Amino acid sequence: MRKPIPQLNLSPDERCVLEKWVSCLEFPRQLSRRARAILAFAEGKSPRTISRALRTSKGTVADLRDSFAALELTACATSGAAESHLP
Repeated sequence: MRKPIPQLNLSPDERCVLEKWVSCLEFPRQLSRRARAILAFAEGKSPRTISRALRTSKGTVADLRDSFAALELTACATSGAAESHLP
């Protein structure tokens, strides 16, 4: 039996920062890819769907989600650290 995927809820600030990371062409590609995965999880997409879209393994996608759960992106955004990568 499959393990249920916990719901990923993003604050408006987190979503805003992640969307900027995805849309900025000068932003590091790896971080943009991570942001895409997190936004997809927040939309309720499955790890399999996300891994296919990003052309990576389900394990990598699960690791991205787990690492985001431990990250305090809101604190990063309010301190300006997240914005420092934007042009």
